[in-house]
Amino acid sequence: QRKRIRLSESASGIQSIIPILIPIQNKKGNEFFNNSQYSFVIEEPETNLFPKAQYELLKFLEKNRNDDLGKIDKGIIHTYTTHSPFILSSLNNMLYAFKKGNKSQKAVKEKIVKILEASNWINPDHFSAYQIVDGKAKSIMDRKTGLIKDNVIDYVSDDIVDDFRKIALASLE
Repeated sequence: QRKRIRLSESASGIQSIIPILIPIQNKKGNEFFNNSQYSFVIEEPETNLFPKAQYELLKFLEKNRNDDLGKIDKGIIHTYTTHSPFILSSLNNMLYAFKKGNKSQKAVKEKIVKILEASNWINPDHFSAYQIVDGKAKSIMDRKTGLIKDNVIDYVSDDIVDDFRKIALASLE
């Protein structure tokens, strides 16, 4: 049996994600949105979300992209600002799936589609990623691989693991 709860009484992750999902969900079937190009900016989509939920949110957002790639303007622009290594890793999965799925044999492409639907794939040629360093935007895309490079967020994880190792070794000295 389903139980209703007030949004204000729901988990903070649900409260954070509902304002993102409702407009996108409501665009389906809406003639205005289906026939127009629109863009959005989502600031820190990871807020209050478990890493798996961050990945699922990005898959949902990218799956609902309606790009008209035949135009000079590539269509919808999704902009995400984030501090989450999980968001960056999720985007890398989508970039890598596009690259591998489009360069592989049919059998390999079918395996990749079972892991990540083709509607979630992102063309690296139509994607940019930047990091703010000393007040300036610096690209963190590796155009050769088509993936997001290691960046400050990754280095912080390395620092945390390094401290853990030092703590573990301190008891051995």
